[in-house]
Parts: sequence; structure tokens; C-alpha cells
Amino acid sequence: MKELLRKLSDGTLTADETRHLNELLRGDPDACEVYLNQMTLEAQLERELGRNEGFKAPPTAAKKLSIRWVRPVLAAAAAVVIGWMLWQFLPASSDAPAIATVLFAEDCEWKNGSPIDEGARVGAGTLELVRGTAILRFDGGAEMVLRGASKIEIHSAARAGLLRGEVVVRSEHEITGFTLDTPAGLLLGSQVDFAVKISKDGGAELNPNEGEVTYSQGGVSSVLKAGHALRLERFKSPMTIAANAPRFGQAVREANPRQRPDLMTVYEGFHYEEGSYQPSEISRGKGWAGPWRLRSPSEHKGPKETDTTSDMRVVVGRLNVPWLVEGGRLGGLEMPAGLSFRIRPMKRPIDMSRDGITYFSMMSHEPEHATPEARPMEGMRLTFRSSTAYWRESLSFGWNDQLSPQIQTGVGAIFVSPAKIPNEQTLLWVGKIIHRAEGEDEISFRVYGQQDSLDYAEPATWHVMTRALHQDSALDLVVLSSTGSAPRIVDEIRIGPTWRSVVPIQPQFAGAE
Repeated sequence: MKELLRKLSDGTLTADETRHLNELLRGDPDACEVYLNQMTLEAQLERELGRNEGFKAPPTAAKKLSIRWVRPVLAAAAAVVIGWMLWQFLPASSDAPAIATVLFAEDCEWKNGSPIDEGARVGAGTLELVRGTAILRFDGGAEMVLRGASKIEIHSAARAGLLRGEVVVRSEHEITGFTLDTPAGLLLGSQVDFAVKISKDGGAELNPNEGEVTYSQGGVSSVLKAGHALRLERFKSPMTIAANAPRFGQAVREANPRQRPDLMTVYEGFHYEEGSYQPSEISRGKGWAGPWRLRSPSEHKGPKETDTTSDMRVVVGRLNVPWLVEGGRLGGLEMPAGLSFRIRPMKRPIDMSRDGITYFSMMSHEPEHATPEARPMEGMRLTFRSSTAYWRESLSFGWNDQLSPQIQTGVGAIFVSPAKIPNEQTLLWVGKIIHRAEGEDEISFRVYGQQDSLDYAEPATWHVMTRALHQDSALDLVVLSSTGSAPRIVDEIRIGPTWRSVVPIQPQFAGAE
């Protein structure tokens, strides 16, 4: 204990030693008393909290107080100091397991100029926003809006620390809730909407908008209900303030999430007059390296796998589109009954060997399904393959003969959802590919039916998510395949770096409450 305090005094305490000291002090009044006797509170606050040099609380003054009063105060003071030390010792690390997702980032400037993309997965560590608005979703379920200059420390899937700035939190998890550390104490809320703002002097303004928030100062816990607001400061009694903070939904609407089709890297809308075309004639769109084509002989599995047709038929007005997809009411590609494959090369491949995020979406009209035992078996797939290694690594999205969404790879891995897709309606497919140079790739897939609404950001629950997947191919081919007893309609293939670049969302999104 004394050696740890000596290192703390001269600034040589390591992160592991800091955690150990924190454990010794937390909940042990005797250890806290030793701490105070050996170290002056002035030194702690000056080094770790940046207090003025004139502030002084010598140990001799504290010794005159009764142990019954001193111990809980010492424990609280030690927890504040060591807690801040831990925040400073835990920089963001790309090696940390991901525990939160960046849902939205608009006009954001991050500390040190390192951009954090929408859709990025982040682990424990510090996120510092210089300006702009960002929204995070923690894996524990809570969502947080960061507004303006803000600095947070992510601790776990259900806990973070607010060091500076303003956040609005929505936590709907009844059991675990969400814990927010602040310089003025701990805040805990479940099934609640609350806002917190940290002032320059470390005080915290707490505004519950819904439900109630439990706040803890010096080991004493209290409850603040919606409609009331407090200012919390260390070693001071809470002070009532006006309750005027924004609700979570209001903060999202003020951020004005909107579609970003300008960010799309690849687009195919099949905007042609109704009729039949040779594949080479379907060459419009964006981000393609050439027109559509049939498979080459080396891309057939065998002589029995023959395409039903060799042309491409464009139809108009055959999709029921409840979403804001203007192109979906224009032309669409009919994949005929039987077996059909169509391939088109992209200018920019999905390079699985590099760090990046790729989203895609596509609409299809799914006919009434035959029984699983019927032949040809019903099925529709969108597959990304490599032109230089067609039969090696790939990512294929669709569903199995039980109509369960699934992801397949070219190396034998199959990931299946327990969900079932609807039929006899238009479907919206959405996929997310996080590819990493080092570490595990994360692939997600969801199929939306006509009754499903679209959020301003990606869903908290995907139908399928991969595990332990590592690929390094450059996937530069889009392959559409369909088999079944009835034709399907395919339309609006979109590929881009964010959810908003490929998914239609309502302007001034109204579903954020």
C-alpha cells in the first residue's frame, strides 16, 4: 500500500497499479485512512484534477475529525481521485473488445483529428468530440447522444463516464440499466430518458426526462424523478435547478438524421423502359466497372447448372414499396422462374484485407413459396465474390429452404437466423460488413418486410451475425441468383459506407422518441 502511494505521489504509478490501489481503497476505511495520512489531498487534486495551488486540506486537520465521519468521506474522495486517474489511464484501443456502435456522426470533429465512422464498433476507452453530434448504442442497450464538445470514457456495455460536455441517454433495460460516472458522483438509470451536463468546475446537471435516476454521492444514494433537475457537486448538497434539458428523441431530431445517397459508392436502379435486354445493354448506374453479364464456364458448378434465360427483362411498377425509395417504383429486374445468375463487376472492391465498413441494401419481391420439398427449391441470393478467385472466399446473403435468413461464405461457414422471411410481398435486404486487416470480421444481415419501419440508424438486433470470421479477399463482383417456381423482381441495389447511404429514412426522423 505505501509503495503504491509513493508511486502515486511521484507520478510513476502504472495503470495496473492504479487499478490495484483503487480496489484497496474502495470499501476499506482503514486503507483510506492510511491514504490520507501519507498523501495530502492537495497533492492529489492538483495532480489529477487540476485544482488551484491555494487549495489545501492538510492531514492534521482531518485527524481531528471523528473516524465515524472521516471514513466515508475519505472513501468518497479516494474513489473520485482514483476514478479520474483510471479514466486518464484508459485510452481508446483498437484491440479492446467492441462494446458499442457509433450509430450517427454528423459534422463531427474528433480529438486529434482521428475520424470515427458511422457504423464503427468501439471498445473501452476515451472518445472525445470537439464539435458536432454523435450517437452511440451500447451493447447493453442504452443509447447516448453526444452534443458539442464532449468527452466520455466507455467502461463496459452498460457503463460509461462523462468527463466533459453534455449527453442525453435513453436506457430501456429493466434489469441492468445504465451507469454514468461523473466527477460529482454516479448516476444509474433503467427504463429512463435523462440528460447530464458537466460544467467547467466539475459539477453535474442531472435532468431525468422519463422514469427516475438514482444518484450516489459519498456512498449515499438518492432518487430523482422525471420533471425535476439537480446540480450535483462534490462535497456539497444537491441544488434544485430548472428542468429544461432535451429528451432523447428531441436531441435526435435536432441532429436531423437524413438520407445520404451522395455517399453511395455503387447503385443499380434498373431505370430502363420495360422490355428484354441483353446483359451487356444493362450498363447504367454508379460505381460499376462494366455491364451485367452471364457466368463464364469457370463460374459454373457443373453442366446441370444452366441459366433458364440469357437475357434480362426489365419490368415497371411491380413492387409494393412502403419506404421512401423513389427508384423502387420505376424499373426492376425480373429474375425468371427456374435458375438464373447475373454478375456485374464493381470499380471499387470490398477489400476484406483492409479496415473498413461497407453497407448494402436491395429490394426484392418474394413470390408465394412452394413447400421446402419442392423442386426447384425456392431461393434468392446476393453474393460478393472475387474475379480473381471466384470459388474461394465470398459473402452470400439470402435464406435457406426453411426460409430463415442466412449468411454463407466460400469457405464453408454458414450462419442462420431463427427468424422466417415473409412471402408474397416486397422485401428490403440490408447487410453490414465490417472488414478488418487484423482481428475478426463482423457481418450482419436483416430482411425487412412491408410492415417493418426503418429507423434513422441500424437495428439493435440483426437477423444474422457472424462469429470468428476472417477473410482477406478483394470482393469485386456482385452476383444475383434466383431459383424457384415463380419469377422474382430485384431492384435498388445500393452499396455505401454508412446505413444512411443505403437505407431510406424519414426526413426529420419522427420515430426517435
